[in-house]
Amino acid sequence: MVGVGMDGAKIPPIAFAPYQTELGNVTAGKHSLDLTLYGNRFNAFGAVHSSIRQIWAGPSAWRTLGDDWCYEYNLRPLGILTSARILRM
Repeated sequence: MVGVGMDGAKIPPIAFAPYQTELGNVTAGKHSLDLTLYGNRFNAFGAVHSSIRQIWAGPSAWRTLGDDWCYEYNLRPLGILTSARILRM
């Protein structure tokens, strides 16, 4: 999720497809655009030694045996994974 603010006013956040928000009527001149990026804690607290790509986290996610265990950290991409675009409509 991306929290959005312009000139100190909060704008609806960007959270779901099509991943965009409206800034409203913006007057000519300089403005301040604030973006607050939110993520999750999988790479810090998740089952990072599991070689199985799981879409959920529960007690059994940390119980890995045999080929399901890996010594390397199995991290997930996190953050804004594409370039942000500001469009003028």
